[in-house]
Amino acid sequence: MHSRRQGEGRGAAARRARREGMSETRRKAFLEALRRTSDVRLAAAEAGTSPQAAYGLRDRDAAFGRAWQDAILGGYEDLELRLLAAARGTATEDGFDPAIALALIRRQDARSKDGARRGPGETVSPAEVQAELLRRIAALARPAP
Repeated sequence: MHSRRQGEGRGAAARRARREGMSETRRKAFLEALRRTSDVRLAAAEAGTSPQAAYGLRDRDAAFGRAWQDAILGGYEDLELRLLAAARGTATEDGFDPAIALALIRRQDARSKDGARRGPGETVSPAEVQAELLRRIAALARPAP
């Protein structure tokens, strides 16, 4: 998405961004922080906006709503990778609780079963990826024969 529409001057672009609630720079910063933190309040603070503005924009702008959902799903993907690293004993983070991570992934997996979204060119649903990761983690946890 461009911050200025064709033929729109700087002043008009700034007014449109204020009316829509968030500039392109703030939108990008918000979505990146949302993926990393999964916390709307923290993401809004990092982007220099308010949670109310972010929720309002999500409700008014379908493209931003989809990007929001993609950021949340990306956060789950990141969580899965951290959980896999913990299961392999290669995690380097302090304070990571694999039991909580696994519970969150299972909850998301249950939600996804009712209508998993497929992205462009995606042949496997996030729920299928989650189920396979959980199966492999369980196999790693079993003692060797």
